[in-house]
This record gives sequence, C-alpha cells and structure tokens, in this order.
Amino acid sequence: MKEITRSQFLALALGAALFTGANASAQLPCNFGDDGLAGPCCDSATPELPDFPQVITSGSYACISNCAQVTDFDVRVRVSALDWIACDMAAVKVVMTPTTPGGPNFEGKLIAKYSRTWRLSNGNQVWRFLLNGDVKYGNAIGVFGCPQPPHANPSHFIGHIDYTCSTFALQPDISLSLSHMPGCISHGPLSARPLAGAAAHAGTSYHLVTPAGFNWLAASAAEGRTIAEALRPSSEGDCFPNSYKCMNEIPIRDGEIASSFRNCLCQNFINGPWTHQKIKGEGDCQGAPLAYESLQGFDPAVPTGLVTLPLGRWSGNTWMNGVELSVHFGYFRLSEPCGVIDGDQPERIHGVTTNGLEGKLFSPQLTTFKVFIDYQNHRLPGISPSPCLILKNGFGAPAYSSVVWNLNLAP
Repeated sequence: MKEITRSQFLALALGAALFTGANASAQLPCNFGDDGLAGPCCDSATPELPDFPQVITSGSYACISNCAQVTDFDVRVRVSALDWIACDMAAVKVVMTPTTPGGPNFEGKLIAKYSRTWRLSNGNQVWRFLLNGDVKYGNAIGVFGCPQPPHANPSHFIGHIDYTCSTFALQPDISLSLSHMPGCISHGPLSARPLAGAAAHAGTSYHLVTPAGFNWLAASAAEGRTIAEALRPSSEGDCFPNSYKCMNEIPIRDGEIASSFRNCLCQNFINGPWTHQKIKGEGDCQGAPLAYESLQGFDPAVPTGLVTLPLGRWSGNTWMNGVELSVHFGYFRLSEPCGVIDGDQPERIHGVTTNGLEGKLFSPQLTTFKVFIDYQNHRLPGISPSPCLILKNGFGAPAYSSVVWNLNLAP
C-alpha cells in the first residue's frame, strides 16, 4: 500500500469537505447540549457539533527514556480553529514553541475525530476529540535522542483534545495530549514506517500535555468494570471520502478492563510504568449483541492486546488539578457493526483516559462518573487508480477512523 503524502492528504481533506457538505454554517459555537447521535443504531446521523475557535495555552513537553522522565520543557501551544472535513472529522493545526531555552518546537496538521460529549458536575461541558497525524520538528538542542526523535521528519503523534465549555467564558478551555510512541510501536515491523537501530528510539517516547502544571508519570492505569456509554461506527463506504457518513451510537451493555503486568515497553526491563491490560465488552444494536475484545498474541510487544502508559497528573493552580491522564495503544477484535469493518481483522487502536473530573452522560444513565475512556481505530489511506481512497488497517502514519469506543469505569 502506497503511503499518502502530506500534500495529498491536505488536498483530500479539502475534497472531503466538498463531497460531504461539511461547512461552517452547519456547525455551532461552543454550546451546551447533546451531539445528536443517540438515534437508532446503524442509521445515518448528522451530528450537532460546536465550531471551536483557535486556542492558545501553555503546556509541558517531556521525553520518557527507559521508562523515566529525562527532560521537561515549558512550552506555548497554539491550536487552530477546527477545519471540518467530514461530519465528525476535522483538521486542526497544532504549533508548539518553547519557553524553556533550547526546548523543542514542532507543528503539524492533525486529524481530529469527534468521540463524545458529557456534562461536568460543575455545569461545564466537555467535547472530546481523538487526534492523530504528523508533526515536523524544527531545530533544537538534543541530548541522547531528546528532546526530539533521532529520525527524519515527520513524526506520527496520537492523542486527544478536550474542549471544556463554560457559561461565563468567551472561549473553551482545552486539555490536550500528543504522544510519539516508543519504537516497537511507532517503528516496529507492524508499523507503516518501520525503522531499525538508533533511529527507531526503542526506549524513548515523546509527549506534549496542556495545560501546564503536569507531573509526569505520577499516575496509575485505570481498571475495573466498564459501563455505558457507546460504540459508534462511521461508514467509510466504497469510495472514501465521497461515501463517508456518520452513524448513531450503539449502546454498550457491560465490559471489563483488567491489568496483567507492568514493564518497560520495548526494553528488557521488568519494572516500568507501561501497564499491559485486557479489555472485553459488548454492545446492543437493536437486540443484536456486538462484542469487542483486545487481541492477545498478535504483537509480541503488546502480548495482551492493550498497553497503557499513565502519563501523569495535573496539580497546582489549574482547573485540571488532580486529574490523571493515560494514553493507550492496542489491537481490538470487533464483531462487524453496521457493515463498516471486516470483523475478522484486528483493529489498530489508540485512546486516552482521564480520571478525576466528575460528570454525567447525556442519557437516562444518572450515574456520576470520573473515569472517561475513549478509543478510535486507525484506517490508513492508500492511493488507488480512481479518485477514491482505499482504507486499510494500520498504524504509524496519518489515519482516519471508522469506529470510536466511549467507556466509563463504574464508580
């Protein structure tokens, strides 16, 4: 499969906006209310999503090498307004500049896949997007592979952005994470961009978090029974992006995340923060069960099918004080939902968990949750002789998504 270039991706993104009819007038300002995706499963849907503006904030950037934090830089981060390219996907430009002398800088245009929304206990509302895409580093003073990867640009990052709307604020607050994963994931034999030797940075990963006030590796992996909320497919059709369409949510019945062991991923160390987990669960589509589970044994680096890095915890004078953040990578097997995927193929997934901000869902479920877990699958675009894209499972390069999982740990 030929990898799509950056210029081709941007051209296709603009084409997608034309083909799908996405436009600024279809979007709403930062608002309160549900997203319009709670109809009958497998039916087409038109989400009601805010049109978020540019946001500038401060953050922290770190290299984690051999499972220990080795650098920490203060940075300024500019996140552009969302540029909608489909009914639930947008392009967003992220520019990071150092405020610590000698620190790293990068910029890139990322694919933002809408995941879900919920109300916080203080009355504010969160809108979560999952991010992936390439960034290009500028020059910085590196030491042993930090503060930037020891290979040529670009670097593929995964992560998320939460927009938090407040009644009294003129623009939303944001919390954002971006991670370039260690080499056995980003550049291993199953990656779209395999590398060997020092260029593969086997023991080092690269991370950006906003807002500032983040304590790296001061967190633990969440586990337990998952209840609510939903799995949501999006049909890519037979001629992406022309045939792409959003679908309503499929309610989640029940599930579980269990931890198996911890290690230092990509290294021969037994102890480390990387937590290898297993996940399973089941949705209900008009009475028909739809099962998902982590795929064990597919990738030797991720033997349980799901690995979690607890990145850390916010502290100090910030609205995210006390909230823990984790990033996930893995391989899921999913019963075929609504004709959008091949249920026999493992789905490469990434995701995030936030633990500590209490909130409630837009559903009859009145339970207050504080652990919100979201995953998306990765569908790498290839070039075909026609104007359409062929999407295939893959990881390590800019990807679209046809499924998101929205889960919460039981209180």
